[in-house]
Amino acid sequence: GVVMTDGGQRLATHANRKGQQLGAPPLDKLLYERRVSQFAAIDAEAKLVMLGDSRVQEGEWAELLRMTEIANRGINGDTTSGVLRRLRESVPTSAEICVIQIGVNDLLQRNPIDDVLRKYRSILSELKIGYPNLTVIVTATIVTSGERPGLNLQIAELNSKLERLTHELKVAWIDPNQQLAPRGIVDPRLTNDGTHLNGDAYKVFAN
Repeated sequence: GVVMTDGGQRLATHANRKGQQLGAPPLDKLLYERRVSQFAAIDAEAKLVMLGDSRVQEGEWAELLRMTEIANRGINGDTTSGVLRRLRESVPTSAEICVIQIGVNDLLQRNPIDDVLRKYRSILSELKIGYPNLTVIVTATIVTSGERPGLNLQIAELNSKLERLTHELKVAWIDPNQQLAPRGIVDPRLTNDGTHLNGDAYKVFAN
């Protein structure tokens, strides 16, 4: 488990309260519960945390980044509400860097963009409270294939507002779409279903 600092205690209290607010739930509740229970049971000493949904969970980050002290805290189907509720279990106190990739499942459930942004703001605020020495890197929500133009327009709007939010909160911002989707849709050579990434895509993302 994680030894809680005073900041961590405040984080847990605030996250539990905020987690009760409306928002899109994780798509697979049982998988979410299993993954979070595993995170809570592991006494991780990771310096880098990859936090997010299936696009994080499916990445072999230790090999991709050639690092050993790395924790994969991705959950297939997760949302900003799900991430907010599990911050204490997901981010060990040893963490120095936390990279976040989340948001597409919120939009798939028609969660309003402004609500997604509110959840993102809460996530970033709670990380600052509970982990004052943590460097947080927000990655733009990765777009999908050309078969979902409406969804991609929403993702573009979310990313535009999310980038402004990171600047406001002085959080690092990286846009993997510049390499993965230079034409506004994910390169079809980098996915087999229009949403999830293949090996070549992960190599690009990791770089």
